[in-house]
Amino acid sequence: MLAALMFLAVSSASAAPVPKELRRQSVVGTWEITGMVIGEAKPVDSNGQRWYFAKDGGFKNPGYPTGRYAVQPNGIDFWFGNDATLWPALTELNGDTLKVAFPKNQTVRATDFVPANNNVVYTFQRVKE
Repeated sequence: MLAALMFLAVSSASAAPVPKELRRQSVVGTWEITGMVIGEAKPVDSNGQRWYFAKDGGFKNPGYPTGRYAVQPNGIDFWFGNDATLWPALTELNGDTLKVAFPKNQTVRATDFVPANNNVVYTFQRVKE
């Protein structure tokens, strides 16, 4: 009986959806690119480029001083600069490592992190502030 109750408690806890704000908070901060692969090419030097995710959904990087992001269950949606064009990205967060895959066709979210299947795959490390 006790084992069944423990299983039910664990199952219920793991099935509960994580509030959107908690997911957004998990990426807030500064992230430095540690790896970047474009298509089937060899890794590209990112020169320590940093991306900044604000609590309010604001976003910037060296190429785009303004932008927005929205955390989704299966990734992050980006709007770079003042452009209203949506760039859906597949993401994977593992501790202080974040992977982001932008698809070849920006209107459809990437389905994996295989560089040959995606246009750009970034690997970031959280910057301790």
